[in-house]
Amino acid sequence: MSISWFYRAGKYEQGKITKLGYDCETDNKILLIRAYIPYRMNILHLVRDGVSNPKKALQIIRFEMEIALRKANQYYHTAVGNGDGNRIMDRDWDTCILLDACRYDYFQQESPYDNFKLSKEVSVGTDSKEFIKTVFSDREFHDTVYVTGNPFVSLLERDTFHDIVIDDTWDVGNSQATPTQVTEAALKAHEEYPNKRIIVHYMQPHFPVHHPDFTHINEYITYRKSQHWPVGISRAELRDGYRANLNYVLSHVTELIDDISGKAVITSDHGEMLGERAAPIPVRIYNHFEDLYVSELLDVPWLEVEGENRRNIHAEPPVESIDTQESDEITNRLEALGYR
Repeated sequence: MSISWFYRAGKYEQGKITKLGYDCETDNKILLIRAYIPYRMNILHLVRDGVSNPKKALQIIRFEMEIALRKANQYYHTAVGNGDGNRIMDRDWDTCILLDACRYDYFQQESPYDNFKLSKEVSVGTDSKEFIKTVFSDREFHDTVYVTGNPFVSLLERDTFHDIVIDDTWDVGNSQATPTQVTEAALKAHEEYPNKRIIVHYMQPHFPVHHPDFTHINEYITYRKSQHWPVGISRAELRDGYRANLNYVLSHVTELIDDISGKAVITSDHGEMLGERAAPIPVRIYNHFEDLYVSELLDVPWLEVEGENRRNIHAEPPVESIDTQESDEITNRLEALGYR
């Protein structure tokens, strides 16, 4: 048995759109969005769980309802669309540092680079998969080396870049590549490829929290179907953990920038929702999702750090020995990040 929910989102041309099992139909130019409650909640199981653990059963119902409303919002934003965002590969830089899930407003408050120009840009995507596919797919960047701890790089063809440096020492205890590991790999790449542009993709401030004084926050984050909720802590505490995680990765970024030559930029693939209400359905959302075009996910920083000794960049054929991750390993990493 499933529960359906309908929302009249606006006027569009007649037609029918189907995506990922969710129906989107138009009737008399009124878009109707049906968001099925995910998981096809089994009423008997809910009754059984409710008797044994009423609090848990109510929590599951709440989570499922919020997921359904969030997906309805995604459907609305898919219909409305997203404009052309920041195309980082068309900008001028020697090193591009990507902070995963970094919001512009938090970065503006915490940036250690007061003497350099900071601007707000609009990302091309609202999660890593959408960003990576939009920016890099079906293009060749043989003058660029991509250093990354993000498993979504597996979406790209092997010859997209001159080389792809994948962090192979995944921090199993914290389910994510640490800033230390990515910094070390980035410094090595700068030495090995002195005439290439370098992209350095840190996984922070994306949860889980790595700051040693705030790792307890991770114990109070519940993951369910690619979304997380704070359970047992307040939104303010969750946001404090996010801010601490940002400061933690920024300390490693400054270390990296101090040791490399050329012009560096700091930006992000997308932002993060920390319990803000989405639109048009005002449900609170945590995490980040594709096709949810709200300012908390779209607004990202663009900071240019002018350095000396610009690198002499030129393209060369891709390195043949690019290592690719096994599909099981990719799946495990995505699950660790709460994506599956």
